[in-house]
Amino acid sequence: TWGDPPTDAGANAYRGEALPKNSFPGEDMVAVACRNIRVLSGDTGCCHKKMREARWNWGYGLCATSLGPKDGAFAALCKKGRMSTGKTLIWGRVAAVQKEFIRWSKVDQCKNGWFGHLVWALVH
Repeated sequence: TWGDPPTDAGANAYRGEALPKNSFPGEDMVAVACRNIRVLSGDTGCCHKKMREARWNWGYGLCATSLGPKDGAFAALCKKGRMSTGKTLIWGRVAAVQKEFIRWSKVDQCKNGWFGHLVWALVH
């Protein structure tokens, strides 16, 4: 039933473990919640017959931060179950370009652009 702990579509997505609060985990958790809502409502078409739990996905430990049009930082290697910032791997103009590519490709995907869909199909 709706709201019961084992079947709640969104609030019970990850058993209370600490997850990073950046855009990739947020988008992934929303996708899990939407899928679970469709399963609960019976609106699944030919697939997605079972509920899914959010899990520590490969992208959860990544964080790209824009610090303006010419500066940024990209951190990776954040560990599951540990509140750590990981390691800064890219910074400066290269990180700003990376962040702009992420932003642009997500907007393109939302506009049903083929390139954005291709990029993010490879990610998720």
